[in-house]
Amino acid sequence: MNSEWAAPRRARFDGVRTGLDWRLRLYVVSSSGAGVTSRETELGNDAVDSCLGTVTFDPDYQMFRVGTALAHFGRRGLTITLVHYGLWDDMFEVFIRGWYRYNGRSEFEEATPADPMLCYHDIPIILPEIALAHSTIATAHSAGTAQWDEIMTAYLNARPISHG
Repeated sequence: MNSEWAAPRRARFDGVRTGLDWRLRLYVVSSSGAGVTSRETELGNDAVDSCLGTVTFDPDYQMFRVGTALAHFGRRGLTITLVHYGLWDDMFEVFIRGWYRYNGRSEFEEATPADPMLCYHDIPIILPEIALAHSTIATAHSAGTAQWDEIMTAYLNARPISHG
């Protein structure tokens, strides 16, 4: 079995970014074992903005426009994964969207339900981010004091997830 896909990838937390009415914890993953370059970070930020501009919302949900964005430079191109949060009635909900652009193409395509949303290298970042949102809510709920905006701000201000 070819194990090239399992070769370690470097990831970097690029901070909390704001723009287009979103607040996102941004991670960049490089296909290079040498680490994430400043150029990849710049391209990743631009790509996230491009994809965010295409997001539409179902009016049945109250969206926070808060979450995590992951720009992954892989062997075939660039993928963007967006995990964001909202409410249906009073139930906390997690939304996941993805886009991809293969090498040589200029436009992103939104992933469909038939496309993968995460790869092997994304899981150690995205799953702990969702767990962090959950634990932030649980802590606030136990205290009985925080409002949703305060909870989402606490999530955004939490320490970044450890990664390789």
